[in-house]
Amino acid sequence: MNILTEPKFKGDSISLGMTSSIAITGFEIRAEFFDGSSNSIKLATSNVTGGSDDQIEITSSTEFTIKVAPDLTTNFKNDSSLEIELKNASGTYQETKRFDFKFQSQKITWTNVT
Repeated sequence: MNILTEPKFKGDSISLGMTSSIAITGFEIRAEFFDGSSNSIKLATSNVTGGSDDQIEITSSTEFTIKVAPDLTTNFKNDSSLEIELKNASGTYQETKRFDFKFQSQKITWTNVT
């Protein structure tokens, strides 16, 4: 599995394009961002209870996109982790990977201008 290594900004939406070395059509994919503190975001494909294409979308036979809504990462530590699990239709885990994930402080801090 490959991941983009460029830092992402805290509080911004995140869209990570991932490539797998195996065909993943019909797979259950789960991902979790966590920072070793109390911050954690769990995401999954639509075929997992609580998951949706707005979280993880399989875009081709070997590619998927992980999407994180804005503001969910605001309180994360800069040094965080991302763990991804791929499970086939028969329930066998095919691949589990953990990546170091680097956040930068928010690029823009929005304030109420009124």
